[in-house]
Amino acid sequence: MLRGKLDSVSIASIIQLCNQDQKNGILQISKNENKIGEIFFKNGEIIAARIGKLKGIDAFKKIFNLKEGDFVFLIKNFDIKPEIDVSCEFLLLEAMSKQDEEKKIKENLFNKLNKKYDVKEIHLVPDNYDLISSLSTIGDELESGNLVCAWLQDDDETKMIVKKTSENDFIEFDFKKQTIIEDAFCEIKKLLKEV
Repeated sequence: MLRGKLDSVSIASIIQLCNQDQKNGILQISKNENKIGEIFFKNGEIIAARIGKLKGIDAFKKIFNLKEGDFVFLIKNFDIKPEIDVSCEFLLLEAMSKQDEEKKIKENLFNKLNKKYDVKEIHLVPDNYDLISSLSTIGDELESGNLVCAWLQDDDETKMIVKKTSENDFIEFDFKKQTIIEDAFCEIKKLLKEV
């Protein structure tokens, strides 16, 4: 059995090890002792993945972006239909390429927004999927496409979640002090069209 914390071992490293050793079993990811995702391996290849309501490659992409939580690889039999029919190598290369692309987008947005606003951090929401889920009804509305922006504001900071234009992903913006939401949102929309 293989177990540890994602902040000390990356998902990519775990997947590569399971692939090289041609493992059969389930890689379970949990947070606060609650199982949040699973990747199913057969002869070292990923045949299925699950996180929340997502299955297959979409679930794999969300799991791949997790940076916090615990993992355990369980060597056990499972009865699941294959949902993923591409090689483990292909999945890893694609996911790493997407991470590089998203890192550039985050840096670009941060640099451009920080000229006008006091930006603390920018997260592409697969990193912080829990935040959208914790917003309950607002999170459901964002995911369904009924809303394109939601925010939380207090005396010290503003947290804004914006839906990307053409994808079903979100970006979280943390501003260090109170920000005029309408101005920031208009600027973000303009910048998202450029990247």
